[in-house]
Amino acid sequence: MKKRTLVRILTYSVAAFAVVAGFALKYENEAKTYRRAEIYGGYMAMSELADATESMSQAFSASVYAYSPEILASLSNRIWQSSAGAVEALSRLPLYEAQIENTRSFIARAGDYAAYISRAAVSGGLEESERAAMQEMAKAAASLSEDLRRIEGDVYAGNVMFSGSVVSNSGAVFRFGDLEKAGEYPSPEYDGLLSETYLNRTACALENAKPYNSEDAAVLAAKALGCDKQELQYEGESNGRVNCHMFRHNADEAYISCDGGLLVTLQRSIATTDAQQDNGDAITTARMQEPQRDADQALKLATSALADLGYSDMVPIETVQSSNGMNATFIYEENGVRCYPDEIRISYSPQYGITSLNANGYITNHRIRNVMAGETNGKQTTDELPVGITMELMGYAVIEDGYGGESVCREYHGQIEDGKTLRLFCDVETGTQSKIEIEE
Repeated sequence: MKKRTLVRILTYSVAAFAVVAGFALKYENEAKTYRRAEIYGGYMAMSELADATESMSQAFSASVYAYSPEILASLSNRIWQSSAGAVEALSRLPLYEAQIENTRSFIARAGDYAAYISRAAVSGGLEESERAAMQEMAKAAASLSEDLRRIEGDVYAGNVMFSGSVVSNSGAVFRFGDLEKAGEYPSPEYDGLLSETYLNRTACALENAKPYNSEDAAVLAAKALGCDKQELQYEGESNGRVNCHMFRHNADEAYISCDGGLLVTLQRSIATTDAQQDNGDAITTARMQEPQRDADQALKLATSALADLGYSDMVPIETVQSSNGMNATFIYEENGVRCYPDEIRISYSPQYGITSLNANGYITNHRIRNVMAGETNGKQTTDELPVGITMELMGYAVIEDGYGGESVCREYHGQIEDGKTLRLFCDVETGTQSKIEIEE
């Protein structure tokens, strides 16, 4: 090999090594910067969590002795705000290996319970059982606050470090894991969205429903997935608040409730339906033969497909066009009254029919309410309508009140800026505003 060639090779090799070393140093510095930011972010989140929990504890302790509705409402609002801040700070801590679900649930439930206490204070005061429950919540919040302050001290002392993807150093994950006092956090009975009573309630649509065996469920699953029953793979039963028979066809899935035989969720792949169509499979109501481009016609076909899958009397309230068709929200309508809690969300393709479905809202809330539009006279709501906007009465509706219950309302629509629709719901009994939504 010539000397000049050898010199060139060595020169290029040194240059390449320098470039690689430069990139390695650059990425190492970036990694250090990222780790440093994560560490300091953990410090800040830890302090915010401790501060918010302490504020929540102090407000709980004071509320035990508050008999003035105004003061109790003010303290409850402070608890709610502190709870929200603590949950947000907790979500920013890099606790990837720590199981803290019980602690997270307790903090969130504390805010929800405070909202309930505030309503109870304004509507007539607290019962002794509610004050006793509040005292238990105050003790648990105080204990949690003390634990978090100790962990915060160890964080700043360097005994607990936030680094990489885990909380490291001397069993710090276990320090946070110690907060999980399963069965020790109080869970009072109250009307709220995070109460144990509400979370563990029986799905209304399945009350008194008869058991549905896997053979019968397979028939509905095959119809929903657009395939033959023999092509299904049975995956067993899922365990949860709504137990389901699980079926799979290629990459597609269908869950049928073990009681009542209702389609709970459906997920179909466009690629799978393409292959099925190429193979000349039979067309079902869940997959249309010819594409339909007209949006109104597509809604009619989607409504018909839902009825064929067991969901009749459903009306669309919201549609969003997508690349494969549309995403739509349907609700149940009873005697001309729209029941918003009974909700089903679907994706629909004019070519393939329903490609995804989630009926959890319907199954959780659906029941016959015996509400008729002609019987809901109540108090007029003209004083509650916004000034300067023409509001049209669309009819009557059942909505969730935000506290685990429902209310019957008059539903008004009006056009506001940027072509958006203002939806206003006013309680038929009191005439007051119950809910406001803005539809894009």
